[in-house]
Amino acid sequence: MINLAKNLQQDRNINKIAVIHPTMDYHGGAEFVVDKLCEELANLNFKVTLFTDRFDYNFFGNNKNYKIVEFNLGEYHLQI
Repeated sequence: MINLAKNLQQDRNINKIAVIHPTMDYHGGAEFVVDKLCEELANLNFKVTLFTDRFDYNFFGNNKNYKIVEFNLGEYHLQI
């Protein structure tokens, strides 16, 4: 993943990345991976923006090196 990110940055001059995750107020494995992915991409000098419905600053922290955009849409239901 790191090599892919570096190649994108060098070969194609890509420096902005958007990450989308439904909600970051649960403390599960996917949320942990999304947080770490955003942090590591930002450490590689990408401008990272995470789009999510909710973000738990108490759990994940306030001092992030990536931008967080919260929609705060309220309750949502998955229909299959």
